Amino acid sequence: MRKGIGQLGLKQQALAERLGVAPETISRWVNGALIQSRAMDNLLRLYFALPEVRAVLQGTRQDPNLGTKDTGGPDCAESDSPSPGFNRIRGQFPHLQDADKASRRARAFQVVPGVN
Repeated sequence: MRKGIGQLGLKQQALAERLGVAPETISRWVNGALIQSRAMDNLLRLYFALPEVRAVLQGTRQDPNLGTKDTGGPDCAESDSPSPGFNRIRGQFPHLQDADKASRRARAFQVVPGVN
């Protein structure tokens, strides 16, 4: 972690703001007083490895609708392919299933009492 922070020329305070954690937490992780969760470790690995992730994780300056709005137009929900700009780092993880597509499939086969 120390190496990644140094390579990016970040201060611990700046990293904390971008990740949405307390600066003291970053300090504890760097000094080994606390071990980050597996989920946070995965996020840190992505943050240090991919400029696209760093570009969208901007702390208070990031888009408040990040990951929650559909940018593909009215027919995007019907499409099996993501809209342009949606899931910008998907190309880095071709082996992962498209979560939006899987969610639509799950809703289509949902059992609703009194309806099915």
